[in-house]
Amino acid sequence: MRTDRDRTAYLRMYEQEKAALHARLATICEDDYRSRFELVNSALAGGYARGSMLSPSELRYDLVKTYSFAVPCEEALATLSSLGPIIEMGAGTGYWAYLLRKRGVDIQAYDKHPGNNPSNRYKFTKTWTSVIEGRPGKLKKRGNRALFLCWPDYDTDFASRSLECYTGNTVAYIGEGSYGCTGDAAFHTTLDREWDEVANIRLPQWQGIHDELYVYRRKTV
Repeated sequence: MRTDRDRTAYLRMYEQEKAALHARLATICEDDYRSRFELVNSALAGGYARGSMLSPSELRYDLVKTYSFAVPCEEALATLSSLGPIIEMGAGTGYWAYLLRKRGVDIQAYDKHPGNNPSNRYKFTKTWTSVIEGRPGKLKKRGNRALFLCWPDYDTDFASRSLECYTGNTVAYIGEGSYGCTGDAAFHTTLDREWDEVANIRLPQWQGIHDELYVYRRKTV
C-alpha cells in the first residue's frame, strides 16, 4: 500500500522531471510549436524506456492550449498560403492565422470566443494575432475567400453550419476523417457528396491522433 511519504516522493519526482522538460522547452523560440512538439515527443519516447512519470496527455494539452490542436509543417503552410485570401472560422488562439500572416497571406480569423476568452471551452492561454468574434453566418458574404477550418468540434454542428453558410469554392480542413474526433457527421457527409478532395497533407501527429490537411473544391454541376 502506498504511504503518504511514497505519494509525496512520487509527486516531487514528477514535478522535478516536468520542470526539467519545461526548462528545455524555454530554450526554443516562443512561436515555434513544431520544435516544442518534437522535443516533447522525444522526451516521452525516451521516457518510456527509463520509466518516466510524464503524462503524454497533459503535455499535449499544455501545448494545445498555447498553440493549436494541429501541429504545423512547411508543406501545410505553403499549401494554405497558395489558397489566399482565406477566412478562418474557429481560429482559437489565432496561431495558424499568425503563421500565415507572417507569410503575407490575407486571412480573416474568427472565433465564437477568441483566444484566451474565459468562455472558450478549450481554455486557451494565449492569443497570437487578431481574432475577431464571429460565427458561421459571417461566411455568407465571404465567398471570395477560401474557407479554413482547423479541428472543428465533433460534438456540435459548427463544422456543418460553416459549410452550409459558405458560398465559395475552396475548403481547407485540418482534422480527422469521418471516423475521428473532428467535424460532425453532416459535415463529412456534405464533403463526400458535394466536394472533391484535391490535396491531402499529413501533419506532425501526436500519438493516437490522425489529423491531416485536406483541401476540397466544390463539385461542378
